[in-house]
Amino acid sequence: MPHPIRPVVTAYIALGANLGDAAQALVAAMAALGSLPATQVIRRSSLYRSAPLDASGPDYLNAVVQITTGLCAPDLLAHLQALEQAAGRQRHLNAPRNAPRTLDLDLLLYGSARIASPHLTLPHPRMYQRAFVLLPLAEIAPGLVSAAQLHAVAPQRIALESPGLLGTDRGIELAHLTWQQAQAHLNADTVVLIALGAATKEHGPHLPLNTDWLQAEFYKDRILEQSPVLAVPTLAYHYFPAFVDYPGSVSLSLETARDLVLGICQSLARHGARRFYVVNIGVSTNRPLQAAAAALALQGVLLRYTDLTQAGPVKASIAQEQASGSHADVVETSAMLHIAPGVVNMALAVHDGQQDRGPGGLSRDPQGSGVYSPSGVYGDATRATAEKGAALVAELLASMLAEIAALRSCALPLSQAP
Repeated sequence: MPHPIRPVVTAYIALGANLGDAAQALVAAMAALGSLPATQVIRRSSLYRSAPLDASGPDYLNAVVQITTGLCAPDLLAHLQALEQAAGRQRHLNAPRNAPRTLDLDLLLYGSARIASPHLTLPHPRMYQRAFVLLPLAEIAPGLVSAAQLHAVAPQRIALESPGLLGTDRGIELAHLTWQQAQAHLNADTVVLIALGAATKEHGPHLPLNTDWLQAEFYKDRILEQSPVLAVPTLAYHYFPAFVDYPGSVSLSLETARDLVLGICQSLARHGARRFYVVNIGVSTNRPLQAAAAALALQGVLLRYTDLTQAGPVKASIAQEQASGSHADVVETSAMLHIAPGVVNMALAVHDGQQDRGPGGLSRDPQGSGVYSPSGVYGDATRATAEKGAALVAELLASMLAEIAALRSCALPLSQAP
């Protein structure tokens, strides 16, 4: 098959089937998409049941997935057609356009690309005429579909077939359950997900105070879509002493931050939970999390957390674009351009924090200790791009999912409680 290329691009693919076990065909296709070279499935819609358009035959099952990929558009199309063929799809020269099929994979959007060739047209020329494309697309990317476009396809027969992700790989939010339902999920096999991201911490002049919280929410949602975790509400306050010199930044003491996580885990462990994973969008947070993990281990409970000081190859490569930095820099700003581009003001992005005066956090004081940064940026935010962000996010999400999978199979520590 063709070789993957860079940069990473966000793309959307419509899936449909109305022959054989259509639901299983879509589940298998979603898994296969995630196995393509340099490709990561980011979001998957619910299943929808729709009537065939301008054709006869059984109802279709439909869905849309969002991916990031390093494949160029023609190579991605070639892979999609290979997956169709592997699923038993037969293409006949004179067959009707909407004939029944075992699997149909349509490339809807590939970044902002506009292509008109004999073999590929982007955006897909008929996507806005089809309810079975627009409804699942609006579910996972509401900003790409307008109310007028949905109204135009309203007469087409379509119904929600399967809310949420198919199968058992969808996570659950604890806050949505009753206590009786929660009891059924709190056991030693369940991984409880705790997303942690500051809701009020400075991120320079170009990013909002809730930058970490937005990232934590993003990763929590992606993990819920792909892993059967039990997620608690996102923690908005923790230990961030390096930023208190900047108005609006809030930090708990190390002991309070430790006890916050400890208390959550102990409350749920009382009813059977034994495995906890913290989506940790912070670095100073490592210390209280490590202390909480040590205390919980003595009680027979496992706590693991994301360690942002450990860089994968994508992050390491992008970080080398700046002499130093680790906050509101090229890495974090790029990630935000992918996660929430509407909150990023690149016109105010700066390169700052190059004067390191020894131990301490970031400081606005030119005579103080630590890293002097009048802007609150530590690194070069001006080099950030959404393409870099897509690659960074895909790498970190894959690492989190792998760590959660490993946690699920880890042996529990022996309780030393009396």
